[in-house]
Amino acid sequence: MESTPVRLPVTRRRRGLNEVETPGKNNNSNRTRLLRIVLVTAVVLLVLAGLSGLIQWYENWKQTAGTVWFSVETDDYVFAPADYEEDIYTDDEYLALDREIHYKSGGLILSILLDEDGTGYGKGFCFFQTFFRAILDGDYSAYLSCFAKDYADLENNVALPKKAFTPQKLYDISLDYREGDTVILSESESRSYYVIKYKIKDNNGTFRKDIESDEIRPLLAELTEINGELSITRMVFFVDN
Repeated sequence: MESTPVRLPVTRRRRGLNEVETPGKNNNSNRTRLLRIVLVTAVVLLVLAGLSGLIQWYENWKQTAGTVWFSVETDDYVFAPADYEEDIYTDDEYLALDREIHYKSGGLILSILLDEDGTGYGKGFCFFQTFFRAILDGDYSAYLSCFAKDYADLENNVALPKKAFTPQKLYDISLDYREGDTVILSESESRSYYVIKYKIKDNNGTFRKDIESDEIRPLLAELTEINGELSITRMVFFVDN
């Protein structure tokens, strides 16, 4: 009589230990291992999808961070009535405020009225005297002329006003020349940086819609000189630490 072969348990060696494993147990172990791989893969894909979304959100935020245009409409602020014919120099309360430019350049700190001769303090200072004067006078064309032709095409720049604005009652004006950040690009081209601060009494929203009356929101301006001609090539909101 022939004897029936006897199937012995399969013995495998793992990490120096003997482990007896039957064929049925092996199938269950493989299924468990496959299930774990599927679950881990699913979790990894979910994490990557979330990370991808987070990166996209950050890129969008980075493009718009700190960028609230002057022209943005808001219901949060109450603006004074706009009077394009107003003579701001008949407002005694305004005339009593500090209307000097407080200029800082390295160790130099000075205060000077807008109409005073500022040629002794450099071309950059004189440029910003013209810049502030255009805002005070409500001179739309003169204000736009302070900016480079391609200024509006550059991302994240503070938007230029799209229409004429009234004379603005500027006060507490400060201009901080960041001397250490100046970049000399060539013999004929350089870039310098200025922090601009001012308040507007009775802000009517025709020039700045992002601040209320008597508030300050600092700006950082990049002033580029090419062959002796000055213009603002970049201007963004500045976080003052």
